[in-house]
This record gives sequence, C-alpha cells and structure tokens, in this order.
Amino acid sequence: MEGLSGLTEKEVFELRKKFGNNSLPDKEGFSKILILFSQLKSPLIYVVFTAALVSLFFGEYTDAILVGFVIVFNVIMGFFQEYNAHRTLAALRDIIKPKTFVIRDGKKIEIETSNLVPGDLVVLGIGNRIPADGKVVESISLFVREAILTGEEEAIMKSKEDGLNFLFMGTIVASGRGIMEVLKIGKETEIGRIGKSLAEIKEGKTPLQKNLMFLPKI
Repeated sequence: MEGLSGLTEKEVFELRKKFGNNSLPDKEGFSKILILFSQLKSPLIYVVFTAALVSLFFGEYTDAILVGFVIVFNVIMGFFQEYNAHRTLAALRDIIKPKTFVIRDGKKIEIETSNLVPGDLVVLGIGNRIPADGKVVESISLFVREAILTGEEEAIMKSKEDGLNFLFMGTIVASGRGIMEVLKIGKETEIGRIGKSLAEIKEGKTPLQKNLMFLPKI
C-alpha cells in the first residue's frame, strides 16, 4: 500500500455520477405464473388460436390438434428459457459480496461493493471475490481462480510484471494478496455482459413467437 493513495472522496462522487453503481442488471420480482402467461403475449397467438377454433368448427380435428401441440410445446420451451434466465441472473448477483476494502485518501476502508468506481484501488486477500474488472497494481504470490468464466479450476498467477495482470468480477483469490485498480464496473464487466444478455431475454422473441412467424407460410 506504500505510495498508493487511491481516489479522493470528491473524485469518487464525480465518478459515481458518471458511471453509476457497481451492480449487475436486475429483474423485478417474478413468478412462474407471470412467466408462463408472458409466453402468450404475442397478438399472433390469438390469430392461431382462432384458426384452431375454426378448424374445430369445420371438423378439421387433425389440424386443430397439430396447431395446439405446437403452441403448447413452444410455450413450455419459452417458459423454461426465461425462468432459467431469471435464476441464473439471480445467482450471478449473489456472487458479489456486499462489502469490499479499498484505498481512498491514503486509507484502507471498507465500503459497499456497489459504491466502487473506476479508478478505485481494491485490496485483495485469500478467498476474496473480485468485485469488478481491473488490473493488478501490486501483488505478492497472487493466484486467482477464473472457473466462473473459463471453466478452468487451476488458479492462475496474476502479476503486474506480466501480461496476465487482468482480473475479472466474480473470480476468486486462491492465494496471496494484492491490490487492483478498477477499470470496469457493473454492466461493463465480463460478468455484467452475461447478466445483461440474460436480462434482455424477455425483450426478445420467445421460441413460440419465432416459430409462429412461419405458420402463415405453411
């Protein structure tokens, strides 16, 4: 820590206004019922249901059953896709610990992880989760497990002197200690990008909607 003073409170205040909180994308509370009914939000579905009813009215039972099967199958697929996205995103948010140690104004202090900003100096020790993306500025036998991103269980040495000096949110300090400078926070981190893609799943077309796009052409 010698020679490292970190950010001042004034600098932190300005950076927080610019970059916001160090948090992953969040979805509002959800329920299985709401997710299920959200799969039926496309107006095209009502048209298909109407077509199925017309088929039943004219005695074309095979066509009606086929359309019904396609709708049910795709609703189930869409449900599990969005439900799993909710669960995975919640798990990613739980990875980040609520508190972390930083150097500010030349002092080591504990802060809310959500209050980290680019430029902060984070103090790392054994067992710590990396709270943001950054680079090593000081290290002593620092090894980090990056399985959450790479799938590799073997810890990797991180040092200021070599090309492996980048650290990523959610990875774990296996041994040693060090100090990292925060470069990216929240949605801009590697984990944040994954979280953002999960949060946007419900904004895209469900499997049902994608498949129904082709039904009028059949």
